[in-house]
Amino acid sequence: MIIAEIVIASFALAQRKRVTNVMEQQWKNIGQETRNDIQDAFGCCGFNADTAAVDTACDGSLQFCSSKIIQTAKNQMSIVASASSVVLLLQVVSSLIGCCLLRLITQSKNVIVGD
Repeated sequence: MIIAEIVIASFALAQRKRVTNVMEQQWKNIGQETRNDIQDAFGCCGFNADTAAVDTACDGSLQFCSSKIIQTAKNQMSIVASASSVVLLLQVVSSLIGCCLLRLITQSKNVIVGD
């Protein structure tokens, strides 16, 4: 489980660098209705200058969606990496506490038995 947490945190941090390319590709793959919803939610028009002409539902907005979408995706990935790191830390600390308690129990049994 600890290894899985390390992998998740590392993957999320590493993928932050690829967000721009992935988001631009996905923008091209989604339907116009979804694009309109995203544009309404972020108050922007088109992903970038190349895609803005295709997005006909813009209400005169000159701000592209790319920066807002990419920043949101990076923030979400940071949250995943942080949460994964916290869970990893808790697992390591609980494992250490468990080992210490086991050692204390074993030592106390040895004292009681007289070994």
